[in-house]
Amino acid sequence: MKLNEITTKITKGTTPTTLGMAFSSSGINFIKSESIVSGRDLDHTKFAYINEATHNKLQRSQLQENDILFSMAGVYLGKTAIVKKSDIPANTNQAVAIIRVDAQKAVYEYIYYLLNSKALKEFINGSVAQSAQPNFNLKQIGDIEIHLPPLAEQRAIADTLSALDAKIANNTKINHHLASLRSATDNSPDIRRGRSVLRIAARQRFSSFPFEICRNTSRSVLFKSSPSNGIKMAKSARSDGLIDGYVDTLCSAIACSRSITDSELSNRYKYSFDTEMSTL
Repeated sequence: MKLNEITTKITKGTTPTTLGMAFSSSGINFIKSESIVSGRDLDHTKFAYINEATHNKLQRSQLQENDILFSMAGVYLGKTAIVKKSDIPANTNQAVAIIRVDAQKAVYEYIYYLLNSKALKEFINGSVAQSAQPNFNLKQIGDIEIHLPPLAEQRAIADTLSALDAKIANNTKINHHLASLRSATDNSPDIRRGRSVLRIAARQRFSSFPFEICRNTSRSVLFKSSPSNGIKMAKSARSDGLIDGYVDTLCSAIACSRSITDSELSNRYKYSFDTEMSTL
């Protein structure tokens, strides 16, 4: 079965300036290929805008909720997104195909995931491999061969994949939030002052660290193969908030070795130590 057999519309938009109309600083969302990034959601930060009069003239490409958008050319070729209620009213240009699925024949989310399958991506890339300007036209989109199970099975597949997407999106959001909190905290005046105090304390402890005692401690066994292993373990202690353990473990790492003297260790690994301290 071909894609055009289970859709009510496969079309594309127009750039307003080619019809003597202009973009505006606000108004109706106008979606270009760069708004179609990874994932099913559109990137609103990349939207352009047109006024209502222009939108009304471009009736063919007025978007509806649950339309599938398919980037037809260039570096964004083959990328897809689903139009949400929050995206409309909206319009698009000639580089974006609008695929409107017939709800009586297919589940639009199933078709979206089908268009994102590895096999179809490879087919699209293979079809345009010899072109100087990669382009996949409306006829080629309509002629895409699809496997269409019963509606209930389509819905089950789409629901499962949508749940996974939602989980990934939520985890990404949490990670971005934690990164922003860490950035804000790391740059606070109190943290900067704390780092300075720790660097001074660490260097003082390094200069007076009892290397001969360290060689006799059980933990020195961990570092005899390579002081760099100790530095790695020190970083682990620091990530757990164990600053004292971090400094002591780092000093131990530098001090412990069978083959070279304390003074050689001090000279050889002082640079590594100072470099690591600078990250505090």
